[in-house]
Amino acid sequence: MNQIRGLLVSAPAMLREQVSGLGRAAPIRTLARLRPGNDLSGPLAATRASLRRPARRHQAMDHEITELDAAETARIAAHLDRAGLPRA
Repeated sequence: MNQIRGLLVSAPAMLREQVSGLGRAAPIRTLARLRPGNDLSGPLAATRASLRRPARRHQAMDHEITELDAAETARIAAHLDRAGLPRA
């Protein structure tokens, strides 16, 4: 997220305005959907590509964390059941 914020500071105003005022998750979704195009020689397209990559990594890591949390919750529940302890 810090890398994305850093890139947004120097991003063209059009890109900054796209994500300004959005909540916490909405900018990541918005930036992950950017379509920079094939010609990255211009500042707008290059910045779009630069913002899209870390936004997609952020989404992938968030998904992985969600999966790991679910697996850990299931393991804890199984241990509690085996020990005959109530679930909180």
